[in-house]
Amino acid sequence: MSGPSSSLPRDDAFPPAIQKLLDCALPASDPQPDAPDPIDCPLTFYDRHIASNLILKSIKIAPSLAETLTHHVRVSVSQFFEKGHKFPSSTFPRLVGGQGTRIHFAYSVGCSYAYTVGNDLAELAAKIIIYPDIPEWYPVLVFVPGDYEGPLVKSFFKEGRPVPDFYSIPSPDEFRMKELMERLPAQRLEVVRDMPKLNSWLACWTFFASTRQGRSMVADMPYASRFDWASASTEGASAHSTLPSPPDAPDGLSWEYVQSLRSTRSRSSQSVPKSPYSGDIRQIKVPPWRPKGAYKPASKDYIQKAWISAIREDCTFLIFNCGRYERIGIRDRSSQTLYLSDLIDTACTPDYGRMHLGVHLAIIEDVYARHDAKKKYHAEWARAMEKSASYFSDSSSHRKQPRRTDSTEPPYTFANGGELYEVSEVEKEAAGRSVLLLRLKYDFYDSPSPSSFMRIGSSCVKGLFNSVFALASPEKRVYKAHEHISITLGPPVGSGAVGTVHKAWIELCTRNGNVLRHSCVVKLAFDEVAQKALRNEFNAYYHLATKGVFEAVVRVHGFFRDIDTGTVALVMDHGGRSLWNIEHAKNKDYQYDYVVVDKEQQDIFLGALERIHSAGISHNDIRLQNLLVNDTKEISIIDFDSATYDLEDAEDDIETLSNTVVFIPDDSTDSADSETASDCDHMEGLQDEHGSS
Repeated sequence: MSGPSSSLPRDDAFPPAIQKLLDCALPASDPQPDAPDPIDCPLTFYDRHIASNLILKSIKIAPSLAETLTHHVRVSVSQFFEKGHKFPSSTFPRLVGGQGTRIHFAYSVGCSYAYTVGNDLAELAAKIIIYPDIPEWYPVLVFVPGDYEGPLVKSFFKEGRPVPDFYSIPSPDEFRMKELMERLPAQRLEVVRDMPKLNSWLACWTFFASTRQGRSMVADMPYASRFDWASASTEGASAHSTLPSPPDAPDGLSWEYVQSLRSTRSRSSQSVPKSPYSGDIRQIKVPPWRPKGAYKPASKDYIQKAWISAIREDCTFLIFNCGRYERIGIRDRSSQTLYLSDLIDTACTPDYGRMHLGVHLAIIEDVYARHDAKKKYHAEWARAMEKSASYFSDSSSHRKQPRRTDSTEPPYTFANGGELYEVSEVEKEAAGRSVLLLRLKYDFYDSPSPSSFMRIGSSCVKGLFNSVFALASPEKRVYKAHEHISITLGPPVGSGAVGTVHKAWIELCTRNGNVLRHSCVVKLAFDEVAQKALRNEFNAYYHLATKGVFEAVVRVHGFFRDIDTGTVALVMDHGGRSLWNIEHAKNKDYQYDYVVVDKEQQDIFLGALERIHSAGISHNDIRLQNLLVNDTKEISIIDFDSATYDLEDAEDDIETLSNTVVFIPDDSTDSADSETASDCDHMEGLQDEHGSS
């Protein structure tokens, strides 16, 4: 790293508060007892579907990184003084100098770092780089030690980060740094203005509980020429990502340091043979069923989690800290390599404060160095997302609607009812297949391989429902193209206590080689509570099918479970737009949980509810979000996760529906004024009763 080689300026060049900060280290402590509660794996279902050109491929040792960072401070501060800049003699803006926090679980470890050095070093680094020629202190950055969950939460790991300290202000023109913004030169001003948009996190810190397990996560981090990235373990259906790769810094400490370690051989060895998914995969091999035991924490999983956060936030620096030990990592995007430092003792390392000033200086320098390239990358990324979104366009409907011969407005009808009911070929094919391959294709998800789901629930489509269906044989692991279903998920369209809903496409191959497509939605549930609710929802659809009730109910194509993670998926048709979305599209300020409709629309929804009740089911969650209308005015009721088989609740359903889909007669009589007043009273009463949604 080029620059003056002079030693750190003499101590009296710094105000006492800054000198104290540079000389400090984190408090020493003995390991605390491990938490008695089991630790969950940090990796989610989604974490297995990161695009192949973004994942971590190798971890390499970063020799003398701590010394390099400390030297970088000497260079930067020397240049600061040589240019005639000074640190203000006024009180350092937010020196908290350690709050005596008892470190045990991860959040307290993060707080200890933030209070001892993190906040103040971020401020000091911002002063040196962003506004060295302005003689006052301004709060530009703040260090967030992790998402707070309450004093009783015994978290094993938390993710901290330095963030722009104007995150709570509506716009850059209004926040409290306006005075500073007016004094910055144009180039620096542009970077600071763009920080909230381009750099919501400037770096990624992973804090572990200060326990024996937590300390082992940092101490035992592996160096691996080939990192064992956890992904979906289906074989024979790999795909190469078409997403653009993010840029590294063209200069600065991180670039110079990585360039000094990389070789031509290591760069050339990172190429990956392209194997794009083309739909003509001959056969796939699903992973074997394995009993899921208690999770045993492994440092590689937390490295992968931190790398994914760095992908999401586009960060270069990853730091791992357990309260006593630490490792500093540099993310090299082009080679998909993490350069990881030796183990650092946070209590006994000389110049720990100086070293971490070097970390924060390098972080801000990286933000500046990558600013222009990152703006171009964001534009390229936006085009890629637009192209990806077009894949899930509704422009090619899977089911043709009857053509009307007149211009009259069609009446409201029940979805999946009447003489025009048809079952498509793709629905028939899918109903008989027990294996589902699930891919993700949105944002930075572009599945290198699909997840293998096994059918655990029948299709509930009229004419295809089978109360007894063939489960996949545990011994059978190889499936030909015409034996499985493929589904590609787009961005989430909703989420809640039951799970996350994605827009999706079913795609499958027939025996004669034809590829059939069908638009759908997929609801995923991950934890035990959500899975129980989603199972209850499927059981309700299953029960309705056994009773022959298909009208006003969306078509359900099956219930599936992921072999790798146990995630469950409910696959169904998209029933249209909810009454809430329809109303909100007209008025974005709409906040009530009812709509006023004509008599026909109220009657059709009441009729739909009567059919559901006729099967012995009470819905118990009637609200605007669960009442759908499609483009041809077919209505349906969805979300049966709260359904019960007790018709004592049916009257509550009817009353709730009547107060949600409200019909107000429009009588023209001599007493119109009094009736209008009565209607207004009725509406006010509804508003008082329901409140805002």
